[in-house]
Amino acid sequence: MGKPFDITPRDVPPVATPFRHIRPPVPHPDSVPILETLRRCEPRSMTGQPPVLWNRAEGFQVWDGFGNMWLDWSSGVLVANAGHGHPAVVDSIRDQCDRGLLHNYCFPSAERARLVELLLSLAPPAVEKCFLLTTGSEATECCLKLMRTWGQRTGGTPKIGIIAFHNAFHGRTMGAQQMGDLGDGHRWIVHLDPAIHRFPFPDGFRNKDTGFEAFEAELERRGLEPSEIAGVITETYQGAGPFFLPREYAQRLRRWCDEHKVLLCFDSRLFSIENFGDLAGEFHFYIAGVVFAACHAGFEVLDHLSRPTRHQSEIAAHGKIGDAHHLPVHILGGGIQGNMIAQGLAHPYHAVGAG
Repeated sequence: MGKPFDITPRDVPPVATPFRHIRPPVPHPDSVPILETLRRCEPRSMTGQPPVLWNRAEGFQVWDGFGNMWLDWSSGVLVANAGHGHPAVVDSIRDQCDRGLLHNYCFPSAERARLVELLLSLAPPAVEKCFLLTTGSEATECCLKLMRTWGQRTGGTPKIGIIAFHNAFHGRTMGAQQMGDLGDGHRWIVHLDPAIHRFPFPDGFRNKDTGFEAFEAELERRGLEPSEIAGVITETYQGAGPFFLPREYAQRLRRWCDEHKVLLCFDSRLFSIENFGDLAGEFHFYIAGVVFAACHAGFEVLDHLSRPTRHQSEIAAHGKIGDAHHLPVHILGGGIQGNMIAQGLAHPYHAVGAG
C-alpha cells in the first residue's frame, strides 16, 4: 500500500465546502486506538492506508464518525462507480438477506443463471462462455491454466510457453506475479518458471519501439519458436503507467496468435469506457478470439457500469475454449459461484448504468 502513515493527530487547515467538511486534528484522537489495534493485529503492508476511519458513505462521499466528510476518489477500486449505497443495490442485498440464503456453493441458482446470461449479452458476439471467480488473481491464474492446457492440446507437451509483458500487474499469487512483474513483487518466488517470458510492453515511453516487429525480434533474440508458445497475456491498458496497447500492435498480435495456434488473453481489470470509449478491448481493437479476464471488479470489461462486488471476477471465453469437451473439468473451479448476494447485484448495477 505504500509507506506507513503517521497516525499522530495533527492540526490541518479546516475545510468547509458543500462536499467536504474537515475539522482538525487529523486523524481524530478518538480514532487512534482503533488504528493502533489494526497496526497491532495486521501486517506492516496495511500501514500504508491513510488514517481516516470510514464510518458511512452515500454517493461519492464518505464520513468518518467524527463529523468529517470526504470525497471518495478511490471509488472502491472501481466497485463503487454507481455510488455508495445506491437504493437499487441496497434493496437487492436486503432482499437476498431477507430470504436467508447467502451461499449455495456447488448448487445452481436462478441468480447465477441471470448473471452469466447478462454478462454474455454484453460481451462481444463470439464470446459464448462465462465463468465466475473470486478475485482477479484467480481469474488470471485460470487464464494461465487455460493457455497451457490449450497449448498442450494443440501442440503437445513442449507448447507451454507464456508471453507476458514487463511492468504488468496480473495479481499477487504465484502464477500471476510471474506473468506480471510490476516492481519486484515476483522475486520472493526465486525459482521462476522458465517458460514464462516477459517482453517489453509497447508503451512508447520505456520502450520507444511500438511496432509489432519488436515482438517478433524479441522472440528471435530469446531463441523462442512459436511452436513453444501456448499463450500471450497482456493488459489492454497498463494501469501502472498508464499506457495503452497500440491498436495496430494488438491486431497484428491477434493474427500472429491465430497463425501459430496461440491463445490470446486480455487482462482487462482497468479496461472500460472511461479509458477507451468502448465496452471491451475486442471492440476497441477490432479483433476477435480473445479470452477476457476481468480482475478485481467483476464484469467491468464487459459493462463498465455492472460491478456487483470487488469479490467477483470472471473469465469470458469463446465456446471452443470454455467448452468442457476441450478441457478437463478440474481445470476451472472456484467458490464464488455460491455468493448469492454478488450474483444478484449485477442487474441492479446494470440498470443504474443504463438508466
